[in-house]
Amino acid sequence: MHQSAELLKVDAAVDTARAADYDGLLLPGGYIGPDLLRQSAPARDFVCDFHALGKPIAAMSHAPLVLVSCGLARGRTLTAWPGIRDDLVNAGAAWLDRDAVRDGLLLTSRGPQDADAFIREMLALFAGDAPSAAAAPSGSDPPRRAPLEAPEQPLRWLSAPSIGTMLSLALLGVGVVAANHSRRKKEDAPPAASAADDG
Repeated sequence: MHQSAELLKVDAAVDTARAADYDGLLLPGGYIGPDLLRQSAPARDFVCDFHALGKPIAAMSHAPLVLVSCGLARGRTLTAWPGIRDDLVNAGAAWLDRDAVRDGLLLTSRGPQDADAFIREMLALFAGDAPSAAAAPSGSDPPRRAPLEAPEQPLRWLSAPSIGTMLSLALLGVGVVAANHSRRKKEDAPPAASAADDG
């Protein structure tokens, strides 16, 4: 939800990257990442440039909120995490409760539970395959009557700390305790007599 699973080396930051240099864009899901991206002017500009160049964009889970902030949701048929259905509908999109929805060069998915369908459709999208013919929806699907999963369920996707991380934290704790013990020992020691006091 808010911890990185792993660190990855990047080739360029979004404020220096150019949409023209890339063939496809994947907007990551999660609770926090899309919220940070939609607040970033360079990220919004990059997404808008991608759309203006007619390049494919895939967005999972909460990532369609970035499309909303870029003004790209109105008149589109999308899916997303059911909890943000109303945000998409209020932005003028039709929301479908499906594992993956493709509208032209936009592909959206509800979340990690739909990863198989999302990846299959994303590969087709990035390969330039035409979308399968589907009847245009007459509107949005209704809101769910219950959450997609229990609130604690996303916690299972959090990365477990490695043994190295746990050992590092333990050593750091031992170091802090030792430093505090040494400091207290110095503070409690009587002051040393100086030659000026021998008078």
